[in-house]
Amino acid sequence: MSYIFRHARIGKYQLTATTKGAAAALGALTAPLALLLTLRANASLGRLNEARVLWGRLILRGRNLASVLKVYVMPIDPATAILAARYLSILGWSIKAMVRNESA
Repeated sequence: MSYIFRHARIGKYQLTATTKGAAAALGALTAPLALLLTLRANASLGRLNEARVLWGRLILRGRNLASVLKVYVMPIDPATAILAARYLSILGWSIKAMVRNESA
């Protein structure tokens, strides 16, 4: 049966033993190519995870600063505390625009 497939004629193309060699060469290139793509995907997922961790830290620090403003600054100077909270609330969007090179 394999003889029929190796020497079959499909249209104007003749399948011979040389096509078996080409398939073997392609098979030999498949494993390193898959490894390379896997390493690239792992590296990009690592960068994405690191960015998410850093963004989470930024949000946590912003919440901590907002609570400090509410507890310590608000009783002394409410106008300054509200202004600082407004600036703090737009910090995330400002950083996102800066990272993406967008204009405000």
